[in-house]
Amino acid sequence: QDDVPLDFAREMLNIRFSELAKKKDSPFANASFTDLHSVSERAGFRLEEGEALQIVCQGEQWEKAIEKCEYEVRRAVEFGFDESELEEVKSNALRSFNEAVEREKTRASGSFLQDILDAAENRSVPTTSEVMRNILKPAVEKVTVQEINAAFKKAWSEGTLLIGGTGTIDLGPDGGKKLRAAYEESIKKPVKAKKKTVKQKFEYASDPAKKGEILSSKK
Repeated sequence: QDDVPLDFAREMLNIRFSELAKKKDSPFANASFTDLHSVSERAGFRLEEGEALQIVCQGEQWEKAIEKCEYEVRRAVEFGFDESELEEVKSNALRSFNEAVEREKTRASGSFLQDILDAAENRSVPTTSEVMRNILKPAVEKVTVQEINAAFKKAWSEGTLLIGGTGTIDLGPDGGKKLRAAYEESIKKPVKAKKKTVKQKFEYASDPAKKGEILSSKK
């Protein structure tokens, strides 16, 4: 339950990255903000803790990709997320709880076994989707955008910054310094707040009393 604000912050930022990646001039193919603790545990080991920005791009685009994604992270830190973004991820979470409960009726035995094995390795407690829904639903329903913004800002401000890259492009013996320099140059640029998403009203009235007049009809 305590992880909900930061989990939601990551999800909202990843939605922003997804929208940016769809643009024709995007310098990156995809980007994601993840929890290194969870990633390491799923892989069966724990080498790192903290928040990670992972970017996938064409080799020649690496500088622009760092600039674009770093800018978006900094914008989220400085200006936070808005209510419309929270409403989207909250709805997704509540719907996924219900879907998980329904799917569990036909869940394969092998997946239950995997949960038990994971519990032995990662110190987790296996449970049903319904129990998880009962535990997490109240936290999801009451979380506020202010709590999410505060959790994200705190998480990104802690720890030590590490920058690395893998791929086919050769940055030479000073590759690490080049990556760091690109990041340092990017953070010098001022950040502007994201335009707030305006929720569009559905054009058709849901109230029968407000229905329009039928001008003509054919059978």
